Amino acid sequence: MANIINMGNKYRTGVFVFFIGFLLFLNLSCRQGGELSEENTGITNEAVLLEPKRVLFISSYSPGLFTFDSQIKGIRRCFKYLPVRLDVDFMDTKNFPTKESLDNFKRSLKYKLENGEAYDAVIVGDDNGLVYLMDHKEELFPKTPLFFLGINDLKTALESQIDPMVTGVVEAKSVYKTLEMSYGLNPKARRVVCLIDNTVSSQAEFRDLMSFAPQFPDLEFISLNLSEGSLDEFLGKVAALDETDILHWLSAVRDESGRVLSYGEMRRYLVDVVNSPLYGLTSSGIGEGIMGGCVIRHEDQGYAAADMVMQYFTGTPVADIPFSTESPNAYMVDYEIFSRFGYSLDDLPPDTILVNRTYTFWELHGKKVLFGVFVFLLQGVIIFYLVINIRKRRENEEKFRSYIEYAPDGIFVVDEKGVILDVNISACRFSEFNREELIGQPIGFLFQRDVAEQAEAIMNGVSRDGYLGYEISYMTKSGRLKYGRIEAVKLSHNRYLGFAKDITDWKESEEEKVQLSNQLHQSQKMDAVGQLAGGVAHDFNNILGAIMGAAEILKSSPKDREEEKETYLDMIIKASKRAADLNKKLLAFSRKGSFTSSDVNMNEIIDDILVILNQTIDKNIEIITEWEAQAVMVTGDDSALQSSLLNLCINAVQAMTHGGSLSLVTRNVILDEDYCSRSSFDIEPGLYLDIEVNDTGRGIPDDVLDKIFEPFFTTKEEGTGLGLSAVFGTVQDHRGAVLVSSKESRGSLFHMILPCFEGEAYEEGRVEPVVPASGVVLLADKDDISRIIGKSTLEGMGYTVHSAATGLEAVELYQYNYEKIDLVILEGVMPRMNGEEVLKLMKETKSSCRVIISCPFGGEENRRVWEAKGAVGFVRKPLRRKELLKVLG
Repeated sequence: MANIINMGNKYRTGVFVFFIGFLLFLNLSCRQGGELSEENTGITNEAVLLEPKRVLFISSYSPGLFTFDSQIKGIRRCFKYLPVRLDVDFMDTKNFPTKESLDNFKRSLKYKLENGEAYDAVIVGDDNGLVYLMDHKEELFPKTPLFFLGINDLKTALESQIDPMVTGVVEAKSVYKTLEMSYGLNPKARRVVCLIDNTVSSQAEFRDLMSFAPQFPDLEFISLNLSEGSLDEFLGKVAALDETDILHWLSAVRDESGRVLSYGEMRRYLVDVVNSPLYGLTSSGIGEGIMGGCVIRHEDQGYAAADMVMQYFTGTPVADIPFSTESPNAYMVDYEIFSRFGYSLDDLPPDTILVNRTYTFWELHGKKVLFGVFVFLLQGVIIFYLVINIRKRRENEEKFRSYIEYAPDGIFVVDEKGVILDVNISACRFSEFNREELIGQPIGFLFQRDVAEQAEAIMNGVSRDGYLGYEISYMTKSGRLKYGRIEAVKLSHNRYLGFAKDITDWKESEEEKVQLSNQLHQSQKMDAVGQLAGGVAHDFNNILGAIMGAAEILKSSPKDREEEKETYLDMIIKASKRAADLNKKLLAFSRKGSFTSSDVNMNEIIDDILVILNQTIDKNIEIITEWEAQAVMVTGDDSALQSSLLNLCINAVQAMTHGGSLSLVTRNVILDEDYCSRSSFDIEPGLYLDIEVNDTGRGIPDDVLDKIFEPFFTTKEEGTGLGLSAVFGTVQDHRGAVLVSSKESRGSLFHMILPCFEGEAYEEGRVEPVVPASGVVLLADKDDISRIIGKSTLEGMGYTVHSAATGLEAVELYQYNYEKIDLVILEGVMPRMNGEEVLKLMKETKSSCRVIISCPFGGEENRRVWEAKGAVGFVRKPLRRKELLKVLG
């Protein structure tokens, strides 16, 4: 173990030397470079963006608006040291809010996009731009990510999140925080005067501020409205205000004549006449007469949006970049105005930015000086520690040798050829060889013959990857077979370190677990048979009664009545075959055995289950079967699959205490990569067999629906809670999925989805011929499986299908494509907008719209309600070809 110890000391000394060098570098940086400026923060991104990128910034307004200068400054600050080309385009909606102006902008932008290089990302500023681009994104930027900033309308921002290629930063004005700060600086004030006009934005800010008035009962809130008089009259009223009044300027720029002053003009007018500090909601004007507040910093918004673009460029999907609902606002005040009114810095919120303040040398550089002194002292402490450490090295080496030597895991050091160079005591104990017997031997001599032949390949794997972990079987000196877990690492080009842990006891316990699992599986199957025992006994009793009765008649009947004897003999043979068939199915179901893998015909499995069910369950329960699947072969354990499917059927039967119907339906579905990636099951894209088990029983309450597959969870008084847990485990073992939907008193629907055998393809001859249909169908269904199955069924019938997962998505698809869509199949209950609202909006878009309602639980009452609202038909989920043919004609 000496080699290991010396190597550890070498690494430890290297770490200390590196740390001292790093601290010297920091000290030098502090003395020569000073603090990094805000503009330098982009340098670190240069190494992660090697490919040049093109970004387009679309402003809702024009270059003359003060917000644009700040927004573009923040964007450019983020991109400053990066290979990003930034282009800018303007919508100018504040000066020209007309459709003609927007059409001209669209034509110009479209021409540039069609005749120039493609953009890698688009940034849009303010609400008008975002609303317009979301309406035209598919036409202008179908595959380009969109990042927004300066959005005041949170609803607009939330609705944009429907598109996974859209995210950004909202703009929320901090009215309450500004009001709180102004009152905190002037606690003797008795009035808050709001300077407003009749513009939508000013009125909205005034309502927002007034909503907080009850929280300040000592203050009177009044307003001065520029739009209710001339500019001179307004300024005269402002000049007459007392210096103790708190003034809040809420975007007052339009007078009664409709004339709109620029922000800068109005600020200069107000600054000339006010007698008290003037508070605002944006950083514009602070340092030029505005006192400040908790303000919007448009430059920070621009930087935040550009930073989201950088996250996308460096590999983060847009859908994983959450849009920011927190506006990057900050407290800012003009220090000159602040000082003029005698306010105290202690009354300001922490981290308030002071504009127009001069700093002393100590305020500017005091922290760096202190840091330099700290680093110098720290270097002295580290040097002292190193001196002490060197003195104690030999003592520590002995301790480390003891740790290695008596470690609970066996430790081996081998060379590049696999020859053992050193071992510890545990390695000798595990192998039962002493150190002298192990050193110099090839490591493979401990392994079994078949594993020893792979020793060279294992060494090559460690040399190539630097690490390898594997389980191995080995022989002790006494000849006992044991199991170990080996973790091997590469120390140098010719030294390897291996850690060996004895896992023999664990392996043996795992084998016991497998045996217990098999016993549990068998117990679950017999539990299912036990639940059917009453029906089985009744059916056998009828069969035996028929056999015994016929035999007694034969025994007592005259010998000359041969025709009558023939009849009774046929009866005995028929009843005996019936009993034998039932007995065969029960024996096959209850047989013991571990999980086996073979080609299984699920039609045969279902046929066997139907034999048992038809002869055992209550005759008030009707069994309905529909065989729509063409591919029915799966790879797996036939007994486990039969047990799982029978468990589902038994649960369905037990849920129908007063009779009902149990339907078994098979169909093929193709699951795509997108669905499989979002599924909680370990499934892969491809062809699957979907077996539906549907009952009309009492259903499952919503509060327990997500617990039914948990082990030992049951709602039955005598249940074990293992039936559905076993179903879940079996489906997982077969790389499939099990899904459930239910409603109390309306029944339950289970989907058992299994991957079809790779060698089996669709057989067209097994499907009844159907005349191909034509037309475009919009299928709206919140359930992924139902939507995939429905789309596949409709396309198989010849229709072109568009699908939607939410009510809002369905309405948008229809409004954009209503002239092409011939039919809508709409689920009655949809998220984000219910079915009734969707139907109403579609009818408003096109009065002749044809809508068929789909629901998992039908009924004449539901049919009449929907038809009264304008639906032309009603079909039960899941969509089935036969039912669709009836409804579609």
